[in-house]
Amino acid sequence: MSLLDPVRRRAGVRPPLPAVASPEAEARARQYWWVNAFALTSATVALAVAYLAGARFVTIAQDLLVMSLALLVLLGSAPWVQRHGGRAAGASVLASTLLFSLGAVWVTPFLAPLAVLALLVPLMVTMPLLDRRLLVVTTAVVLAGVAVVSGLGEWRRAASPVPSSVGPVVSLVVFTPMVVGVIAWVVLDTYRRLEAQSAELRASREQVVRAADAARRTLERDLHDGAQQRLVGLSLRLGGMRTLVEAGDCDAVLRSLDEAVEENIAAVRELRELARGIYPAVLTERGLVPALRAAALQVPVPCGVDGGDVPRYPENVEAAVYFCVLEALQNATKHARATEVRIEVWDEAGPAFRVRDDGVGFHVDEATRSGGGLAGMEARIVAIGGRWGVASAPGEGTSIGGVVPSEPR
Repeated sequence: MSLLDPVRRRAGVRPPLPAVASPEAEARARQYWWVNAFALTSATVALAVAYLAGARFVTIAQDLLVMSLALLVLLGSAPWVQRHGGRAAGASVLASTLLFSLGAVWVTPFLAPLAVLALLVPLMVTMPLLDRRLLVVTTAVVLAGVAVVSGLGEWRRAASPVPSSVGPVVSLVVFTPMVVGVIAWVVLDTYRRLEAQSAELRASREQVVRAADAARRTLERDLHDGAQQRLVGLSLRLGGMRTLVEAGDCDAVLRSLDEAVEENIAAVRELRELARGIYPAVLTERGLVPALRAAALQVPVPCGVDGGDVPRYPENVEAAVYFCVLEALQNATKHARATEVRIEVWDEAGPAFRVRDDGVGFHVDEATRSGGGLAGMEARIVAIGGRWGVASAPGEGTSIGGVVPSEPR
């Protein structure tokens, strides 16, 4: 597994993060594509039946042509959607909806409100799958489409006389159930998603409580087995020194003093290491990248940190990223048997990070279902509004990354 591609780095191109969109969001976008394909196919067939049954109006023929073209765009993108997933599904539906809206408003101007509403739906569905740049581009396309459709509808209504035929009525009868059906699906899907997020939030809170209890138990055990034992031993040694002083054995007193100093230094060192694990002072004083560089020095395998001009972020954001990276480092060294680890940190409207190793790898689905460290990392990042993802396979190493939207301090 190549940890860094020097050519890409010299070109200033950063390899993408592991997929941070949830499987649920991907499945929802694909389902949305199928809902649109079914609705558009049904409406096209219904309009064709009406036309063949005798409603041979010019507007219906024009609407039938528009809907056929929109359906052709949608179905023609099926291989692309199959290959590239949810983002491709959203882009395909947006292109088809834009073509449908423009054509429908040109033929039947009073459909402009429905067409505008239909244009907003693809953005709502695919928003969880888009990074910042794609979201800006998609939003700009949707807003431009809304402006054009609204302006075209007003212009056509002003330029065209009020139709006296039933053609527009037939079109409205066909179009309205299609658009309303898609929007109803989005509303129901949003409701289900909110319920799922509520359940995830409850589970996340329970996991946070369990993690806090486990951390307290670990802290108590480390104090008891480490510094506390040394301090108890130091107290006993100092008590023994009193006996040596009373006996006048100066050499033994000096040796005991040297040993007591060593015990005290070891206890201070263990307490310092323990404090660093709770919350490192360097993270508070100097920021995320210096703290990660200090942590990398403690890793028993070669570990490099690539951190550009990363600003300071709120303490909770820096702490979440720091401890997530720390957990990934521990997994890489203890479980993955990695021989090299690389940490990358950069600013992407908030701290973005990636930890890559050349270890044994694992099956992501199995590891995610089993909980443990991966679930803890995900809960930590998601709890503050971030996105998280992992890419791994047996024998191919592991790449863990995420991004937390945040304003600099």
